[in-house]
Amino acid sequence: MKDKGVTWKKVKRYRGIYLMLLPVVAYFLVFSYYPLFLGLVNSFHKVKLLGGSQFVGLENYQEVAQSAQYQQALVNSLIVGIGTFLLQFVWGLAIALFLNEVKNKVVKSLIQTVTYIPYLLSWAVVGGLWITIFSPTGMINGILEMIQGADYQPIVFMSEPAFARAIMIFTGAWKGAGYFAALFLAAIVSLDESLYESA
Repeated sequence: MKDKGVTWKKVKRYRGIYLMLLPVVAYFLVFSYYPLFLGLVNSFHKVKLLGGSQFVGLENYQEVAQSAQYQQALVNSLIVGIGTFLLQFVWGLAIALFLNEVKNKVVKSLIQTVTYIPYLLSWAVVGGLWITIFSPTGMINGILEMIQGADYQPIVFMSEPAFARAIMIFTGAWKGAGYFAALFLAAIVSLDESLYESA
């Protein structure tokens, strides 16, 4: 009984904070959780453009699971996701180890800033940047044209299946490596110096 009284006192004490949280909770309920719930309910129905909807159970899920396009998209997503994680993990660890060895504070701060900035950029900016670099008139094709001469035919990297996965993995890792490096560097700095040297 005493605990309930203490809890109610805390609620009364912080009621101003709880009231300030209400608009945030309402926002997430209306714009995130309600559409999520509605989408889940609709996934079990066959919805017509005009008229009502008909409950079909798991039929929509079975149709999607049997689709060759879905299976290929799932494989692509797994390859890109795992590849991006592994590359940015290794890349981030390498940057962190390198930064730990740099003694000049100005150089260290500059490298940290340059490697961390891509993580702060939105995917729209990162996508636009790399689409421009890999475009037929972009930097990569410009370098290849300088090497091969005037008869060089530009490669449309973003529509070539051979390059699509690799480009997506590379750009994802480029964006996230700085964040991983910051995490690893924080862990390395917190290690006891004698343990780090003996390892």
